[in-house]
Amino acid sequence: MKLPAISIAGEALNFGARRMETIARVAWLPVSLLLIVDMALVFAIISIVQREWTTFADLPANVSFEQAQRFAYNALLQGLSNGVPSVWGIAAAALLLNLTLTASFLAPLIRYAGLGEKPRPGVVRLAFGPDQVRMVFASVASGLFVPLLIIMPIGLAVILISQHVEMALAAVLASFPDPNSLHTIELTNRRILMTENGTLWRLDFGLMALLGLGLTFLCAVVSFLHIRGSRNSVPSGTLVSDNGRDTEKRPASAIGDGFFAMLIAFGFVAFWTAVGTNGFATGLVSAVTALGIVSGALVFLACYFGIRLLPFAGIAVNRRSMDAGPAIRLTRGGNIVRLGASMILMMAVLIAVGWAISTLALPALASGIGALFRASEAVSRLLSEGDTAGWILPVFVSIWIGVQLLFNLFWSFFTYGVFAGFLGRLYRESERSTA
Repeated sequence: MKLPAISIAGEALNFGARRMETIARVAWLPVSLLLIVDMALVFAIISIVQREWTTFADLPANVSFEQAQRFAYNALLQGLSNGVPSVWGIAAAALLLNLTLTASFLAPLIRYAGLGEKPRPGVVRLAFGPDQVRMVFASVASGLFVPLLIIMPIGLAVILISQHVEMALAAVLASFPDPNSLHTIELTNRRILMTENGTLWRLDFGLMALLGLGLTFLCAVVSFLHIRGSRNSVPSGTLVSDNGRDTEKRPASAIGDGFFAMLIAFGFVAFWTAVGTNGFATGLVSAVTALGIVSGALVFLACYFGIRLLPFAGIAVNRRSMDAGPAIRLTRGGNIVRLGASMILMMAVLIAVGWAISTLALPALASGIGALFRASEAVSRLLSEGDTAGWILPVFVSIWIGVQLLFNLFWSFFTYGVFAGFLGRLYRESERSTA
């Protein structure tokens, strides 16, 4: 069954807009707490850097919260990379709170989008039960699969190989230019010696190119198995299209698979020929090229497995089961491309709407508020013989801050609602594909 990419994106956007009242009722308290957690994280990181407790009142007058936020996030990344225990503890606590608060309102919204099960009544809601637990575990499982099982092992391998290569290149070697005298000893290291011999490329970027070759081969195998698995997923001896007609026999499928395998083999031979000894020696392939190949392969693998596991959270919440099989089956064959296209379309609409609001609607609203502010100042001067009332500026500043706060809240409600509608629709598609 083919996924309708445009229909999925359209229904997700429609759910976020049409169910705004329900989304706001369920999500306002958790989203407000998420904003508080984000601000607390910023000042906790700044307090660690400054080695003293820091709050809003301690920020200099010329420093905005956005600037403090950027500084805190940069410090957070640096602390995580340096392995600072306090930073890791704060980041873990913030991540756990974010997952818990997000699941508290997103799980009922996903069930509303997928099953039509309207969330329970009430304005103050902060639920956490089995559905939320399933969503947290499914999100963690799908989110950590790629970094833990793909990127981390490859990254560790690159780091270990690089360390051993640097140790080997730094080894000190002794040579005797005059064989008749032991007093003419010269000390050098293997890096200088291999540079003079023209063989440094083997350890400099040759190993990186080999790693790129291996990852390219892995990407090709994953693509081959994906196509092969989608062809073998139908029962009996024929390949059947969505309308039930026989479209291709098994022998033809085998010939197509064999041709695809030959293309893969030919590509590897061509790649190895291009990056052979002569290619390295003449500079046709550089370390940047090899690193680009490795990065491209990692991006491909991350996108592939990320999209295949994307429906897992919604299916787990609606089916109330942690079986990842329906999510895997839903993204077989060309459906992985259709699902990716649906995501791109949905994100493009969100970006376009956000750009229109931030660059057109909000500036126009700011101009209107500014005009009212100037009119109020003029009326105040007329009534008070040239003096402006002191309450006018604070009131209009508060109005503008309130408008921005409401915009951020409702935009968060809309984006969360779109995501819930997206996962709910994917659940229904998974049920339709297994019916």
